[in-house]
Amino acid sequence: MPASLFMLPAPTKGGLFPFNGPMWSIFFELLANLLWVTFWRPLRSVKTLFGTVLACGVLYSLALFHWGTAAVGLTWATFPGGLARVCFSFGAGLLVHRLRDRPRTPGVPPLLLMGALPALALFSPGLVAQLLCVLLVFPLIVLLGAKTEPSTAVGRCCDVLGKASYCVYVLHRPLGALVYAAALQFTGRGLEAFAPGAVWCSWPGSWQRAWY
Repeated sequence: MPASLFMLPAPTKGGLFPFNGPMWSIFFELLANLLWVTFWRPLRSVKTLFGTVLACGVLYSLALFHWGTAAVGLTWATFPGGLARVCFSFGAGLLVHRLRDRPRTPGVPPLLLMGALPALALFSPGLVAQLLCVLLVFPLIVLLGAKTEPSTAVGRCCDVLGKASYCVYVLHRPLGALVYAAALQFTGRGLEAFAPGAVWCSWPGSWQRAWY
């Protein structure tokens, strides 16, 4: 608990954040920001930044095949892979920002880009396909999105979703555990017995807590 209060991994075996598992990725993002603050001067060079992203992409690829999963970094055992993963994605984001005006790409409707990830979630890709998504597909979606200016209505929707995204992401796991415990206590059945209705009921609670 003391480590979690300071946004630090638990000094125990297993998951980095046993109280709230999704916090592991936010910890790595904070760590990437710390590395950026420390090494931002040499990384001002596009060539240096590209080389760093390429090296981290290679290390992440090795980690993916070594552990047999793209979800590295959740535990102490896969911590090195998680570090390579976030350094690649963070560096790729910086590259997209710096080069967003150079490649000439056609305008893509924002709603089409917003629907790309749910569409990809319908498939069960193998390791190679997952790696290609991380290294190529996801950065391309971000690049196309950075070159697209949404309309007023869609823009407001994107603004709301962007502001609430981290809050919902952080709260969905503990809120789900709370609802599961309540269902088990009062009905004697797990939450899966009420699927998919329980999911729709839990969403308003997540969003309400996100705004506070």
